[in-house]
Amino acid sequence: MRSFIAQAQTHKPVIPQDLHNYIVARYVEKRKFQRDGKEEVSYMYITPRTLLAIIRIAQAMAKFNFRDFVSQQDVDQAIKLMDSSFRTLEGISDNKDRKLRRGNADAY
Repeated sequence: MRSFIAQAQTHKPVIPQDLHNYIVARYVEKRKFQRDGKEEVSYMYITPRTLLAIIRIAQAMAKFNFRDFVSQQDVDQAIKLMDSSFRTLEGISDNKDRKLRRGNADAY
C-alpha cells in the first residue's frame, strides 16, 4: 500500500484547458440548482470552495489512476462523490428533525 501511495504521489495531474469550461459549467449548474431549489435541498451549500474541492478530488482521481491529465470522467466522479456527501448531510438533518419532533411530542 505504501509503495502504491508513493508511486501515485509522483504524478501531478494537470487539467486540460477544454475541461476548465466543463468544470465551471457544472459548478454553475449546481449553484443554480441550489438557488432555485426548494426546502428539500436547503442543506446544500455550493460555494467557491466547492469548486476548489471538485478540482482537488478530480486531480486525486487522476493520481489514483496514475494519469498526468484529469479527464472528464474524473470530474464527473468528483461531483458524484460530493453529491453523495451532500445527501448524507440531508439524512443527518432528517434524523435530527425527527428526534426533535418526537421529543416535543413526548413533552405533551
